[in-house]
Amino acid sequence: MTLSPIRSLTPVTGGARDLTITAALDADHHPVHTPPPGPRHVTPEQLDRVKTALRNTDLPYPTTPVTVEGDLPTGGGHPIHDLAVAIAVLTAAGGMPRLDDTVVVGALGLDGSVRPAVGIRQCLLALRNRTDVRRVIIPGADLVTAPTLDHVAVLGADTVADVVAYARGRRDALIPALSLPPPAACALPPFLDGLVLSPWVARGLAAAAAGGHHVLLTGPDPDDRSLFAHALTALLPALTDEQAFILAENRRYGGPADSTPPDHLPPYRAAHRDASLSSLIGSSRGPGAALLATYGVLHLPDAGGRPREQWEELWQLIDSREVILPVNGTPTFFTADPLLVLSMEGLPSQMRQVPPMIYDRVSVRLHVTRTDHHHRPDQEPPSQEPPGQDGPDDKPLDGDMVALPVLARTVAAARLRAARRWLDTGVSTNAEVPEDALAAGSVLPRASCELLDRHHRAGVLSERGVDEVRRLAWSLADLDACPRPEPRHVEQAVALRLQCRPASR
Repeated sequence: MTLSPIRSLTPVTGGARDLTITAALDADHHPVHTPPPGPRHVTPEQLDRVKTALRNTDLPYPTTPVTVEGDLPTGGGHPIHDLAVAIAVLTAAGGMPRLDDTVVVGALGLDGSVRPAVGIRQCLLALRNRTDVRRVIIPGADLVTAPTLDHVAVLGADTVADVVAYARGRRDALIPALSLPPPAACALPPFLDGLVLSPWVARGLAAAAAGGHHVLLTGPDPDDRSLFAHALTALLPALTDEQAFILAENRRYGGPADSTPPDHLPPYRAAHRDASLSSLIGSSRGPGAALLATYGVLHLPDAGGRPREQWEELWQLIDSREVILPVNGTPTFFTADPLLVLSMEGLPSQMRQVPPMIYDRVSVRLHVTRTDHHHRPDQEPPSQEPPGQDGPDDKPLDGDMVALPVLARTVAAARLRAARRWLDTGVSTNAEVPEDALAAGSVLPRASCELLDRHHRAGVLSERGVDEVRRLAWSLADLDACPRPEPRHVEQAVALRLQCRPASR
């Protein structure tokens, strides 16, 4: 007789209760007709869901009836146990090795996808201070809200096949929990409260925030350009603990140490045209704006009139994401990784003053005017679902104008998708992806490749520009929760790169 107990949890009032789900088969894979007394059976409806999910994923489900038991709450059948039931059946049928010291929770779609279920966060919180559990497997979509567990590894699965691959030794099949706090942790400053943006500008800023792409803002009003630079800062997710620690170290450079806790709010710094090189980059006397804007936004107003030495330093900063400053006479590396926002009126004479080496590294280029934003001070920010999800509040705002809280939630989810995809490359945003990994992972539709090739042959896109469009297309796909860039994402990325608005979105 083959027994395959799988540990799970069931949510109860005020916490969660341990649960063991067992599939029992004899040596000939015939069902055990006389289950032990006591435990309640998994409902036939739940077993049918699991059977359909496994067969649609080409995983081995026994051809004979299966008996699955567990100490389930009255009524049973809670979707949170679907994944555990599936793993118990596969283990009993010999389709995968047994997972020891592991708790499994999550619902299953009929296509084999692992889906969120009510009560998962409640179950995770119940695992705090537990020493008898090494790991917990949850739906990948729940990683963004998963609490930190000191002694338990939290892993996310997108499909039941990912769990099988992990049990067979592929440790990269499941995604570890990432420390990405939800955007609600960052309150909007008062002057951004109620701000709504036009769809195309909202799309461009969200793509820049989601992928870590540098931005060019042109337009007649410097106040409008500054407002959009602040709006971009508000779209960035709260800093992780490690990022907050690095930013705190940058802020303390050249000054007395203090016990102020790290700030998780993405910073904003503006460096005007007449700023000195030391105030922009830093010196032995203290950090510059670039260090103070790390993991936030470094705004460069009047970008067309800056001295060449500033551009050379910024060029090195963009490519290396660090600066070298003296500490007690010793050259020391500091992380300097801000999003660059260049802003100017956009006159041809101004544009020509931005060196090509800088201009080629700016992927999101937007012309903004007063009509691209307005405030709604008398209303609460709407609690909409991100685009691509169905929700009761997913409706246009004032002629399709988009509110910042909506964009911030979408950006947070998009960043998580990118971080999970590029986990093996050691980067977390699309803008950082190395060229070799980008070439291997960016399999674009043929029509999109032909579009990029035409622009490249015409001299509209440089070789680097083609790669930047690919990266930006990934960010747009992440915003739409698409597994790969589609032709529309490539077209939008080209339009953002060439600073033009497509006829349709």
